Parts: sequence; structure tokens; C-alpha cells
Amino acid sequence: MTPLGKSVAFYFKYQPEMLRLYWKSQKHEEVSDPEILRMVEIVGDHCCQKIGEFLTECGKIIETHFAEVAKCSAPSANYKKWVVSCGVWSKQFGKPLKQNWKMQAGVDIPRTKAEIIAWIWGVGKTAAEEKMTQEFGSSVIRSTDVDLPAGRVALARIPILPQGTDGFDVDRDQLLEQVRVAFSMIKQKELDNVYHVVKQLRD
Repeated sequence: MTPLGKSVAFYFKYQPEMLRLYWKSQKHEEVSDPEILRMVEIVGDHCCQKIGEFLTECGKIIETHFAEVAKCSAPSANYKKWVVSCGVWSKQFGKPLKQNWKMQAGVDIPRTKAEIIAWIWGVGKTAAEEKMTQEFGSSVIRSTDVDLPAGRVALARIPILPQGTDGFDVDRDQLLEQVRVAFSMIKQKELDNVYHVVKQLRD
């Protein structure tokens, strides 16, 4: 077992407090004890580091899978927003110019929810979602049902703290395997079908 990081488990177990005291600009107005603020900063900074390490591994999973069924860019991560993504395009077409992606695949970890969201996006908003739902199957989750930007569908919502989790030990390897399984549902034929449609669309 590779631990995800006790600071990550702590963050999500005490998410309302960490959100308020670590991220919010008014945190120094709410807590006068400098020692509490110091500990919040330490835990929050370590949590961000561990989230970044996890997203780096997710990026490798995305890149490996889509290099087989399509073509993809190197992973691009935003560790402040807790997201990693790759531009994706069909093998039947050339690479979009200037990163003008028509499709992307990525992983988000919302700061406000203890879950990992594996997703795929296509330009065209509702039309793209309809085509991806048609091609990738009924298990995909539309953006409105998972609070994602339009055009992005969730392939999986993976709990960071599985039901019954006791303590702060979370198995990172199990979470990464669930991410891998989520993206494995995307096959070349279906991706090509989606790409042919979204390539003609605009947001």
C-alpha cells in the first residue's frame, strides 16, 4: 500500500474548517491564535503537495491510455486548482494548432468534495455531451449532475474516503487503479466517432 497522505485525509475529514482557514482570505480575522494558523498552513501545504503527486500519477495514466487509442499531449497540471489534463485528438487527424483542443481528458479533485473526478471534455457543450454519452455509454455523468463545466462529462466519481474509513490511512494505489479503470472505458472507435463530431463544433 502506498499512502495517499494523512494530510489529505485530514483535509477532507475537516474540509469545512480547512476550506475556511487555509483557502479563505479572511482566515486571519477568524482565528487569533498564531499556532493554530501555523498548523493549518503546514497541513494545507503538505496536502497540496500530496495532491500534486497524486495528480502527476493520474496524468501518466491518462497519457498512457490515450497514446494507445488516440493521440494526446503531455499532461498539464494546475496544482493550485487540483486538476490535471491532456489534450486529446483522433489518430485520423493532425495535432490541433496552438493547443486549440477539441477534446481533453483529465482528473479534478474538488476542494469542497472528498472525491476524484475522472472526466473527458469536448468542444460544443451540450452537443458534445450528448455525443459522448451516446458513444461512451450510460455510465458517463453529465456536467449538470456533477457540477462540471458544460461539455465535460464524468467517467467516474471516486470517493477519497471510502465509507467506513477509520483513521487517516488511504491507499493511493487503489485510487489510481480506479482512475485507470475509468479511462479504460474509452476505446478508439468511440473516441474517433466523438472527435469527428466535436471537430465541427464551437463553444
